[in-house]
Amino acid sequence: MSRLRQQKILSKIVFALLGLAVFLFSYQLGNRYAQRGKPATSAFLLPEPIPLAPFFLIDHEGASFGSGDFKGHWTLVIAGDHRSASCKQLMTRYALAWNRLAHNQPLQHMTRVAFLSLAPASHPNTELRSFVEFIHPDFVGLSGDEEAVLQFAAQLGLPESENKITQCNELDSIVALINPQGQLNALFTGISDPVTIAQDLETIVNY
Repeated sequence: MSRLRQQKILSKIVFALLGLAVFLFSYQLGNRYAQRGKPATSAFLLPEPIPLAPFFLIDHEGASFGSGDFKGHWTLVIAGDHRSASCKQLMTRYALAWNRLAHNQPLQHMTRVAFLSLAPASHPNTELRSFVEFIHPDFVGLSGDEEAVLQFAAQLGLPESENKITQCNELDSIVALINPQGQLNALFTGISDPVTIAQDLETIVNY
């Protein structure tokens, strides 16, 4: 083999090795700084959690409830008329999902469901309290004047319709997930299977 031919082959080998080195370096750099893809869930996980604007509501025990009261918990917020049978059914399904977190007690203790009542403000708070405590003693009922309630519901993308047929409907229900920092984190849309709800919540928390 001539010396010139050897030099050409050597040059090709060196060029190939340099190309491979650049590729490997780029691959490692990309993996190092690449953002993690969103996990596969039935719930819609927001690209970034959304902070909530200040709001002023009342809980089912008559105490004031603001954005700071969400902190330290993963809170699933359902909106509707507590007198509606469909709302009772949806709340019960989320209570069953909460029960399925028993194998992960730290998460279960951090998780709760809040029901935002769209019933007329003239209805006594004792009705809401009885409704919530019947479903689960650690869950929360929220109410307030009409403007405050509707503004809060709008922040979460929750249905504000006065038509009871559309409220808490299993196929059309929207349940907002508030993270422990008091931010809107995800929306559970049309999900009523307790197993799926619990699995999605664990996936989102671990993301």
